[in-house]
Amino acid sequence: MKLISTVILALVLMVNTAFALSSATQTQIVYATTNVTSSAWTQVLAGASVTKAVKGIYVYNSGSNDVWLATGGSGSETAQLAIPGGMTAGAGVYIPFVASQNTRLAIECTSVGATNSSGEFAISVLYN
Repeated sequence: MKLISTVILALVLMVNTAFALSSATQTQIVYATTNVTSSAWTQVLAGASVTKAVKGIYVYNSGSNDVWLATGGSGSETAQLAIPGGMTAGAGVYIPFVASQNTRLAIECTSVGATNSSGEFAISVLYN
């Protein structure tokens, strides 16, 4: 898992340089510790952790199922985009993504009845 985090950090630094983004907030969810299902949203970042307007995200999902990335407060999440599952180390993707400062981010499996219980979800929220 350390290798995956190191690869993600290296790619984030490359993306920051390529897109002139000046800072990032990073977090990860280890599915063995925190299962992600299709029946409840799992918070990825609290709104207070999103310290500036978001200009892009770098995401990695090695779980077996795709997940929705949503914005909004608890109980009022709105799915914004689907992040494919089954990514291999180093296969994360940069996605232009705009969100306001203090926007809460959460994930949920896209398929009804699905659960990600192994692998991980990692995200870097990029600002400029």
